[in-house]
Amino acid sequence: MKRLPFIKCKGLCQDSCAATPCSATEAANLSDRPETRYDEDPLTCAWLDADGRCSTHETRPTVCRLYGAVLGMRCRYGCRPRAWPSRRDEERWMSRYDKAEEIFLLVAEGAVTPERFTEIANEAGNPASNLGG
Repeated sequence: MKRLPFIKCKGLCQDSCAATPCSATEAANLSDRPETRYDEDPLTCAWLDADGRCSTHETRPTVCRLYGAVLGMRCRYGCRPRAWPSRRDEERWMSRYDKAEEIFLLVAEGAVTPERFTEIANEAGNPASNLGG
């Protein structure tokens, strides 16, 4: 699988950033970073700084990396890669995100506890959820 293509972010998409599902590894990477939440809205990403920029850009979750880099998640502000990835690569990346999102919603609805999901995810080798962003 190829790496996600690089896009030059204009820094205009903070209104698209929200609490996001991510893998157990991504959650562990984020747990070492202090939250920089600039408002009290629990649906706002906890790692956006006062300028609306990502304070964890180098360790951001897969969904954040996909935004603007794949056709299925185009940036509404026109940020895009020089060339779009192949459909096959996009489908692989999106399927990883979709698995995390499905469980994220179950946890958010209270159907599965975060602890139980982490156990299930580790047993299955699938992503776990981070409710913080």
